[in-house]
Amino acid sequence: MSKISIISPNWKPMVDGLSGHSFCLANELVNNNFEVNVITEKKNNFTISNNVKVSPLVSSWTLESFTILKRQLKEDQSQILFIQYAPFAYSKRGGINFFIPFFVLYCRLFTKQKVHILFHELYWPFEWKLKSLLMHFCHKVQAIALCNFSNKVFVSNEPFGKRLKRLSIWREKPIVLNSPSNLPTHQDEASIKFIKDNNIEGYKLICLFGGFHPSKRLDLVLDSLADANETLREQSKVIFIGQTVDQVKQNVSNETYTRIKHILICLGEQDDQSAANIMSICNFFICPYIDGANVRRGTLMSAMKLGLTTITCKGENFEKVFEDVPNLYLLSQQQEKFKKELLQLYERLIKQNNMVKSETMIKFYENNFSWKMATKKYLTSFNINHL
Repeated sequence: MSKISIISPNWKPMVDGLSGHSFCLANELVNNNFEVNVITEKKNNFTISNNVKVSPLVSSWTLESFTILKRQLKEDQSQILFIQYAPFAYSKRGGINFFIPFFVLYCRLFTKQKVHILFHELYWPFEWKLKSLLMHFCHKVQAIALCNFSNKVFVSNEPFGKRLKRLSIWREKPIVLNSPSNLPTHQDEASIKFIKDNNIEGYKLICLFGGFHPSKRLDLVLDSLADANETLREQSKVIFIGQTVDQVKQNVSNETYTRIKHILICLGEQDDQSAANIMSICNFFICPYIDGANVRRGTLMSAMKLGLTTITCKGENFEKVFEDVPNLYLLSQQQEKFKKELLQLYERLIKQNNMVKSETMIKFYENNFSWKMATKKYLTSFNINHL
């Protein structure tokens, strides 16, 4: 049986995109007859599933962990070392960590494992601020080193691939591996219970997912809904996964919060199963990615997996594969235009009596972005017998 070692700082039950991605990837590889060991950070508890071995060994991603990692890879005797990479996952100090490039170079020169790296994020954007300049420069140096030291490079979307290609010295263009939905199949009984417990039967349900961040302007969504026709607004409920009431108050104006608080259900952080159960009952999903809809956005993938009417943006990282998807509405990434377009679209959608899930969108997701397709693409990018 072929063996793969995966390095991922985050692992379940931690609730975040990287832990969910690593969990699903490891299980898919096991389903494809690989023996998988996930090397992760030391935790009080961790989730085991589907014969995936988990080794919570690392206290910090520094030289003090070098011997631990080297010993574990020797014990694993795997053909591939797969690294899940995002700068801030390996360092709380601005995502600056030169140990990971050093370790990849060591593996390339002194071990038999082939190093595969998946860039979930690249580097901090350029800004004329001292801290931002330092992070931007260091992240770029890390990316250049990792890209050129690894045997195979994968990226989570096409724009990232183009940027890394410019940074690499000799290698071929990185391979795009999209981020499929990490959410499991929803449980109908739990979904029905949620509707009854929150007394929301008969309402049009809008789902927001995640946190307030400059790249995902959820505050603009709430501002726009606050300006909507009051009669129409009363027909809907906004289910906010990932944020508490206090967090919403900190990120929107008092006027906005006052006007929408009676239609807002803030759930805070939810595990993957609960999130799947809740999203499955919603009518539409709003994910305003200012950089544009692209295949690295796991929440967008989750909405498509469920066939929800989905509202998102075009932007600099927009990928054309989303241009003609049924039930997917693309708005301007410019703030004022986005708010105006969302308000008009919201009022039009609320008036629709029959908002059904799009089977075409579900099939589109399954045929292009599902874990089955992403894993197939990864495994066909190399020949395990030639490693």
